[in-house]
Amino acid sequence: MASFSSTYPAQRPVFSLDAANAGRLDPRMTFSRADTPPTYAAPSAVHFWSNEKHLSSENLWIQSDDLSHAYNPINDNVDDLTITGGQTGPTSSITTAVEIKPNTSNTSHRFYADYGAVVSSGQLTFSVYAKASGYKNLHIFVNGPDNGATFDLSAATVTNDATYPPAATSMTQVGSTGWYRCTLTTNSFSGNVQWQLQVRNDSDDYTYTGDGTSAIIVYGGQINTGSSALDYQATTTQIHREYAPTLKSVATAGAARFEYDPTDGQSAGTSLGILIEGSATNLLNYSEQFDNAYWSKPTGTTVTSNVAVAPSGELAADLAVADSDGSTITRYVAKVFPFTSGTTYTLSVYAKAAGLTKFALRAGNPATYSAQTIFTLTGDGSVSVSLGSAKIEPCGNGWYRCSVTGTAGASSSTNLLLSLLDSSENYTFDGDGYSGVLLWGAQMETGAASSYLKAEGSTVTRAADSLSVATADIGYTGGDGSLFIDLSLNARTSGMGAFLSSDADNYYMLGQFSATLDYMLYSELNNAVQIAQFESSTAIGAKKLAASWSTNNASSCINGGSVATDTSNALPLITDLHIGSNQAGAAVLNGHVKRVALYNEALSDTNLQALTS
Repeated sequence: MASFSSTYPAQRPVFSLDAANAGRLDPRMTFSRADTPPTYAAPSAVHFWSNEKHLSSENLWIQSDDLSHAYNPINDNVDDLTITGGQTGPTSSITTAVEIKPNTSNTSHRFYADYGAVVSSGQLTFSVYAKASGYKNLHIFVNGPDNGATFDLSAATVTNDATYPPAATSMTQVGSTGWYRCTLTTNSFSGNVQWQLQVRNDSDDYTYTGDGTSAIIVYGGQINTGSSALDYQATTTQIHREYAPTLKSVATAGAARFEYDPTDGQSAGTSLGILIEGSATNLLNYSEQFDNAYWSKPTGTTVTSNVAVAPSGELAADLAVADSDGSTITRYVAKVFPFTSGTTYTLSVYAKAAGLTKFALRAGNPATYSAQTIFTLTGDGSVSVSLGSAKIEPCGNGWYRCSVTGTAGASSSTNLLLSLLDSSENYTFDGDGYSGVLLWGAQMETGAASSYLKAEGSTVTRAADSLSVATADIGYTGGDGSLFIDLSLNARTSGMGAFLSSDADNYYMLGQFSATLDYMLYSELNNAVQIAQFESSTAIGAKKLAASWSTNNASSCINGGSVATDTSNALPLITDLHIGSNQAGAAVLNGHVKRVALYNEALSDTNLQALTS
């Protein structure tokens, strides 16, 4: 086998785009995407996976699962309470909840913990799971910002302190047995903080004489920075803090999107290169507001808005819960959608398990839209396809993008169903009133799935990406040459890799990916075909292509395979290099371009194989 040094080109390219490593474009290049309202999407609607991370989960409370633990900070500060561990929590599997019972002294009954300077400035959000057990009023107070509120665990209401109101409070039912997650967000402050839980009597008195039997049961304390409660994460001897990839909107209209792999967890993410896509429209009017009347919810399904951090890093994910109502019925979120017969559509949504790990995308009438798949929202994710085709993509922090593609069999309307399933994958079941699935970022589009487009009251369209450079500006004057491209194909849409041309009748095309073929090199001179080299393929993913040409000779290679040759080549006039489309901006790639290199001489067949291996 030949060594790298003997097979890799010794020649330097006259032009090289290293989109994966540089993260920017050569200033001689032109990039455009006409995302300007009202025809196209505002910048906030167009998204890409950035290399930025957001705080997805955090808990600064040590030993948060067991508030009776000897090393839990509150055990050093207990006033006229008896703390008894080993209680059943919000679910039967939790046995580390504690009973906090006031004694019979006429005083305040509380426990608290001093946390020092938790934040230099800003806000904190405190939360705890609680259940009435004789007494119903749990008072949360935070010294430092001096904010407090009483949570009535019977009426499920919150009363803010008149003198010291917090920035926000909430109560979320987490079971059918009286458990609530009680949350308080402080006003902005800096300095030390003390966190207090007080058991109050039915009159909400600060001091009173306890009856010696009535109590409140609590579990799962959490403190996190910011203005919203993050998903609960238990701690032991160390705080918990985790970051997740951010699905970011573009800053300005027409900005290039250098995308990163979101499956790399808390790392910086592997660069995927520059994202090149054709025009697409999210045909839904509301992509994130599942509590909106636009989305129908049958009896037995409840949606609560903005309860969790979405892939965007915002508190924007909605929770769809299967109610506990004693009925074996279907549980879903739905939208009636009009289909056109023969058209292929893709329905996608970001989903995360919140008690339920099985989730499905399907049509109400499969004869109208042939698409139905069950998704497993754990581990690497999996699909069980009944109709059409499907894909599940892990996105970090337990989120998955689930998509299903099918063809309309009739020009009529039927429901798009975002279905909750039980652990046995039953569509009809009785829920428990708190288990469900988090939803965010729904999209319905024609053809294959593309990057997320946020819809806020109407459909929204993203224009096609366009990237090119004039060959006169990069030192290629035509004649002998070679071209290399390293790309990753997300879908086979007959999109192109690279296109060297002067007009539609004179060009070299390196890479076009139809449903069944990879066109390695295709050329025309004065509208007459010169070269047509291709191989059968239906694969997506990484592809490296290289080609060379001179008078009466042309060669091409893909992924280090055998070299295709031609001996009847004439050289067309070349004025521009287009990346990810043809000269007219059509046949746009659906994928990422990592690297492009243009040489002003014909490389050897061995060089082409080395470049693409």
